[in-house]
Amino acid sequence: MHGELALAFGDLLRKLWSSGRTPVAPRAFKGKLARFAPQFSGYNQHDSQELLAFLLDGLHEDLNRVKQKPYIETKDSDGRPDEEVADEFWRYHKARNDSVIVDICQVNDNTVFYGDGSGLPMPFTVSVLKQGCCKDLNQALAVACCLSSDEYLLLAEVYEHRIYRYLENPSEPLATIKDDEHIVAYRLLKREAVSTRLEICHRYQETERKLFLTPLVTVLEDAQSGADIDLAVNRMLSPLRRKTFTTSTTTHSSGENGSALCAMEEQTNSSSTQLGSSIQSTEETEPDGMSSRELSFRLCITDDKGYGCRPIVKDSPIRPGRIVKVMLDWTEKEHELYDSSYLKDLPEVHKSGILAKKTKQEAISLFSCLDAFLKEEPLGPDDMWYCPRCKEHRQASKKLDLWRLPDVLVFHLKRFSYSRWLKNKLDTFVNFPIHNLDLSKYVKSKDAFEGSHIYELYAISNHYGGLGGGHYSAYCKLIDDNRWYHFDDAHVSLVNESEIKTSAAYVLFYRRVKPTSSGTVGEPSGHRAS
Repeated sequence: MHGELALAFGDLLRKLWSSGRTPVAPRAFKGKLARFAPQFSGYNQHDSQELLAFLLDGLHEDLNRVKQKPYIETKDSDGRPDEEVADEFWRYHKARNDSVIVDICQVNDNTVFYGDGSGLPMPFTVSVLKQGCCKDLNQALAVACCLSSDEYLLLAEVYEHRIYRYLENPSEPLATIKDDEHIVAYRLLKREAVSTRLEICHRYQETERKLFLTPLVTVLEDAQSGADIDLAVNRMLSPLRRKTFTTSTTTHSSGENGSALCAMEEQTNSSSTQLGSSIQSTEETEPDGMSSRELSFRLCITDDKGYGCRPIVKDSPIRPGRIVKVMLDWTEKEHELYDSSYLKDLPEVHKSGILAKKTKQEAISLFSCLDAFLKEEPLGPDDMWYCPRCKEHRQASKKLDLWRLPDVLVFHLKRFSYSRWLKNKLDTFVNFPIHNLDLSKYVKSKDAFEGSHIYELYAISNHYGGLGGGHYSAYCKLIDDNRWYHFDDAHVSLVNESEIKTSAAYVLFYRRVKPTSSGTVGEPSGHRAS
């Protein structure tokens, strides 16, 4: 580009920072950009992240201090430590790429996929084809919720707060799932021994004993008596305990003897499925050591249709290898102890491709997105790895890690879902930190000269609308006066910091916070920016 793009961008910055309140129309810069990237010509809607990626790459090439790039043959790791290989690759990269963009950004793009949350149900979106089968839906959900090799998903149809049927036939067409049905995916551990499936339905004890909430499902291994059912119900409800009733005893998620509830909305017209994250079972006792009997729950066993009810006797034997259905009665005491709202508001199936009404559990965190992005991913038969030693393509796993972080960190939230038949805009709210984004646990390098891993948010690119049309705006923080502004075409207005986190957030811009001489976190690093 012979420096033309950099000169045009520099001229635009000078106009933006000059005195006066007149809006700047970047026609000259856009014309220069379209000359080198014709996809950005005209007045159609373009993707802001794609434009940003091209602009950063173009500025880097124009400002690259390396005029003659050396040829470097990439070496295989050959069992060497990852840190050694990472340092080697960074040296190779710097030998060919040395510009102000590399100094500040280092890596030009950070694509973050929606991922699941942890602990409580948290719906998010995946795509499945209407012409597919339950196997396709199960596989899509497994990838979305980062299912481990020792787990599996059990799909079920919930009708009137009961499990109507299980979708255990992988070849069953998705077309059999009717509109407005509720589909739930339960995350369970694989069992080699004969186990008992436990279904837990919920009932109001004081109002005609009507059913409510979403049923829970877990697996009892080596269950012998009613006391084991008591214990299992206790574990399943433990994550719902309100904080005001917890004690100093620590509980933790356990992969043993338990399950997880995943509420989802299936968009069978090649659109989207919403899946909640796990309600993992916990330790053998409640945080305060109380059993379900002491918590005043009334449990009874019902028949296959959910009718008839007989109290559970702790010493009564359980026949393994069958489904045990229990009814759990809720009183005001239980509502005080547990937050049942997480088991309400199941999304419905909509084949029209229109998303159902969002529920408050849909929010996911930026950290859960990062966890999903960095999780080890098995490569399928169509994406096998070529082994340089045996000279054959082999099935392998791919794992991404972060070794260095730049001064300016850009997160791209992937809000557009593509499939063979449909393109869809995802409006899931992603909860991201404004201050003190700490990425220390994600950085593998232990180099003391790496700098702080604490970041402050300073800008957001928002997208409203869908794929066919929409509108962009931005929130930017003026560092000099420490205030946020809303940029909407030619209109600029002050905005409260509490208002900048919305479901329209598309690209997030963070600046590294410099540590002070005392080791505490100081001001954001970098130059003056808005």
